Amino acid sequence: MINFFIRIFTCNHLKISKRSLSLKKIFRFLYFYSGMNGLEFGPYTIETVISTVGRSIVYGGRSKHDGKLYACKFVDRTNLSNSETLLLEHELRIHSYMNHPSIIEFKEALYTKEYIIVVTEYCENGDLLENIRERKITGSSYRRIFYDILLGIEYIHAKGFCHFDLKPENIFIDKMNRIKIGDFGCCIEASKFDFKNVAGTLSYLAPELLENEYTGFDPRKCDMWSIGVVFYAIINKTLPFSADNDDELIEQIVKGKYLADSNYNSRLNEIIDSCLITDPNHRKSAYDLVNFGIFDIERESRSFLNQSRKSMRSNENLMITRMRRDMRITFMQPKKANPISYIGHSKSSAGNVYLRIPKIIYVNKDI
Repeated sequence: MINFFIRIFTCNHLKISKRSLSLKKIFRFLYFYSGMNGLEFGPYTIETVISTVGRSIVYGGRSKHDGKLYACKFVDRTNLSNSETLLLEHELRIHSYMNHPSIIEFKEALYTKEYIIVVTEYCENGDLLENIRERKITGSSYRRIFYDILLGIEYIHAKGFCHFDLKPENIFIDKMNRIKIGDFGCCIEASKFDFKNVAGTLSYLAPELLENEYTGFDPRKCDMWSIGVVFYAIINKTLPFSADNDDELIEQIVKGKYLADSNYNSRLNEIIDSCLITDPNHRKSAYDLVNFGIFDIERESRSFLNQSRKSMRSNENLMITRMRRDMRITFMQPKKANPISYIGHSKSSAGNVYLRIPKIIYVNKDI
């Protein structure tokens, strides 16, 4: 009976057994029997369940302020160690500084006695992996998807950061079919890159990260390799490198040999080839690829974004300086917190006080 509720994956994780029950149906089933429907927390009312992320559950919460549905991730803080809490808050701090149409908007973080509730933009059409598996992405949309992803990566890189976990599961699609990059759990400043402490997903890791020593490469080029793997998966519905075990997979990635699909636009394959170059010094940047001729139509139709990118670059040093200053703050929640503002008691809070901190997480002013 347990197997009925488990998704069966093959070695290629882009494929899934058609006989397995989808997790979405399981979540909806559990949701209706969990008593969460209609629960209020702060200015939000739970209306649905979206998914699970690790040990967390993501609910759809309707805002009383603007009527929009947001993704509300409930993280059980009682199961988090101090280091895990710091990592989560580091992720939220970085995400809160990201403001771009191709990046999921960070709304706010709310604390209760038991949970940290992360509120972000809700993408109704799910993640890219789900859309690839279900064959919802067609050839006519490849170029637009590539361009949207590259714009988001260009923005992240221009702000001096590396995402380090770019994969279909972390790229989302909203109800208007716009691409949104999310999950900044592995994101770091490029200037603080530590070769010995790299996190990510093996199938998408760049070959230079699998070598035994650091050769002085720009860590942002690692994201470009990951994007090449994502682009390959979008077109081919499979990964460029797959094996029965990690050692064989690492060997394939380091060699960098894969088969290109000749059935699609050769210029799209050229973009993939530009990313999947084993030498990071010869690998194209996001800025290079955004300016490829194949994207002329997309560039012309979004000239307003080009203006915002120019403005963003001119202020980049000031922004990075500000972020470095802010991120030096120790913001573990103290026992007696100093909230910026109170939301007060919700109808179903059972006496809990919900603390709302727009954009910035708790700052311990006693430190």
